[in-house]
Amino acid sequence: MPPSYRRAHGLDAIQEHAAIVARRGSAAAHVELWRIRRGAVVVVVTDERSDGLAMMSAAIAAAGFDIVVAEAYRRARGTRPAESVALFELQRPASDDGPIAPDDVVPIARAVESMIEGHVGADSLLKRNARTVPPGRQGSPDVTFADDEEASVLLVQARDRPGLLATVASALTEAEARIVDSEIVTVAGRVRDRFQLTEADGRPLSPSRRVDIARRVLAAIEQSDPRSSRD
Repeated sequence: MPPSYRRAHGLDAIQEHAAIVARRGSAAAHVELWRIRRGAVVVVVTDERSDGLAMMSAAIAAAGFDIVVAEAYRRARGTRPAESVALFELQRPASDDGPIAPDDVVPIARAVESMIEGHVGADSLLKRNARTVPPGRQGSPDVTFADDEEASVLLVQARDRPGLLATVASALTEAEARIVDSEIVTVAGRVRDRFQLTEADGRPLSPSRRVDIARRVLAAIEQSDPRSSRD
């Protein structure tokens, strides 16, 4: 796991995550309820894919949960394919404040497996299960790269809504950018996302690529928001 993961989690948590990853076995995807914070924290484990984060977040949105906080990491495994290990702090929509139980995450695993097997795509899954976006104005989205030539950190701020993380992750996949790690936080109905990116082969992003990627992500956010033209 990358240094950012070890900085974020203590030894007990690391050991618990390792046990969850081990329980994946040979499954295409493993989803398990871990801890309760403000919401329930779910760990999702799959083989690394360029569209992995988009698939995970689409499955979560389709299952009817809101993502409060998320972290996604790449786990190297020597000669074996690398794994994607993501932690999502979830909560139900405001209209449904019941607790999240282990059985509630089963549909997430099924949806991820279905996408991995090619039975459904992230976009179609989201459209099929789209929820109504609540009214209100929260400002225009802002997509920029941090002032760090080496890290290539993309910063995204936008109005929160179901499927937003999947939209951003899908745009990064289409731009052929590799997500090294990411941190997603929702505060007062507005997301503050951070993605550390490289080229697909691990090379740093050039200045022109950063401009192109930021443009693509912003366009995807605006196109996916039915109210963007009215704000």
